[in-house]
Amino acid sequence: MPHVTVSINGRDHVIGCGEGEEDRVRQLAAFVDKRATELVDGGMKVPDARLMMMTALMIADELATAYEELDAARAGGGSDGEANDGRAREIADRLEALAERMESFSSTG
Repeated sequence: MPHVTVSINGRDHVIGCGEGEEDRVRQLAAFVDKRATELVDGGMKVPDARLMMMTALMIADELATAYEELDAARAGGGSDGEANDGRAREIADRLEALAERMESFSSTG
């Protein structure tokens, strides 16, 4: 099993992953590090474990919101299909922007 060393909040962590998943793990770690840095730069002074929990909750909230909006757009198929198509496109655009941000973290880090 391959191992990848990633840095989050200035601390190195060795993570096991599947063969060929090393770059993806680095990308995800860079995304988590960026979000943790936002909390720390905002004045948050908490132990690492609590910082990681809060970071995970922030990311989970964003993901849950995206899923809720996507489900609502899919469920709203009634008579206003054009409006629903626009809403689905808006959600897709937001998810693409999030993916691009994650990609940029991996290419700059």
